[in-house]
Amino acid sequence: MMPGGELGLENVGALLLTLLLDPISDLAAALLLYAIIGTLLAILLVIAIMFVASGDDQEDEELEPDADQAVASPDLVVEEVNQDSPAPISAKKSYVPLRQRLASAGIFLLFFGGVWMVTGYTTSVSFVCTGCHVESVHTISDVAEDPHEGVTCVACHEPGGVLARVTTELPSRSLHIFGALTGFVDYDYYGRVTQSACRTCHSAEIAADTFNERRGIRMSHDEPLEAGAACLDCHTLYDGVVASHSAGMAPCLRCHNQVIASSDCAVCHEGDPAASASVPATFQPAALVQELRCGGCHNEVRDCDPCHGLRLPHSNEFKLYAHARQAAVDFWTGDGRLCQPCHTETRRPCTQCHGQMLGVGHPPSLMSDHQGADEAACDTCHQQWAYSAQRDFCLDVCHTEAAYRYSPR
Repeated sequence: MMPGGELGLENVGALLLTLLLDPISDLAAALLLYAIIGTLLAILLVIAIMFVASGDDQEDEELEPDADQAVASPDLVVEEVNQDSPAPISAKKSYVPLRQRLASAGIFLLFFGGVWMVTGYTTSVSFVCTGCHVESVHTISDVAEDPHEGVTCVACHEPGGVLARVTTELPSRSLHIFGALTGFVDYDYYGRVTQSACRTCHSAEIAADTFNERRGIRMSHDEPLEAGAACLDCHTLYDGVVASHSAGMAPCLRCHNQVIASSDCAVCHEGDPAASASVPATFQPAALVQELRCGGCHNEVRDCDPCHGLRLPHSNEFKLYAHARQAAVDFWTGDGRLCQPCHTETRRPCTQCHGQMLGVGHPPSLMSDHQGADEAACDTCHQQWAYSAQRDFCLDVCHTEAAYRYSPR
């Protein structure tokens, strides 16, 4: 569109080509264009039928004998018959009845429509797509865990449903294939996943509340969709593959900021929020995700640390150099709120290691005992039980360069 809402004539061709190549860029305009084309074809068909019918009437009039001439000169006819010379053979015009012509036109239209639909079907099967997109993630992903393993390519990359795949989507798909093979047409617009494509299969799930019992997450799609959210805002693409639970917190926090919507965890999380932590998109091949940890996909400094406060899962460097300092800070300043969601008395308790390490165990009251300890008196206990009398616990464990480097706080 031109500035101010005006469309220049020089841009009409580009706009029409864009609608044919990428109908989902403006679905309403594309449907209007298809309707106009269909109407024009119907008008041309009616004009052709009227022309054929008028031609038949004219031929019928030319083939009828002149009755007045036959009555006025009967002797002439007898004389011509009695002549010795053979009568000339009169050339008769071939006559095809209107009904037969209409039947022929109908057969042609049926044949053309059949070829159109067969072409639409054959080009919509997935092996046609993967024949060119040989390096697509869809062809090399772990099909056992891919939630869309049994879905055809056009089911997601073309809107309109089954009927549209063999009819209205054929022009844009054909131009996409032609452009890919020749390079004459910009075919990059084709194939964007739309809301309507998602709703074709997932309308029931969208209408009901989604509950993942294992991860303790319950949410409604109504509010995000009413606010203008798109499916791919949360079910994000990882190198072209849509994960079943790949949202993370970033899309949620755009609205759940205590201004637009509540930021209370209990709105979506039931029970322990830490249980919802997961590695998204595990169906991807190892070539794309080298490590099945947060840093395998995310920038941990930017995306993970601000919310979680520390690296999850803990790195070996954190365990060796930083977790003592992190735990001490959490016990004294946070009442254990950072560590306790994951380290409970029954699941990964601190005493699992600290109750048996170095031959000197800690009781189950490890956390509560440290919460009441004097921050300036670490060495009171740790120096007493140190394996080396020359060791300074504070400088050797918590206040080291490595402890600061591998601890986000």
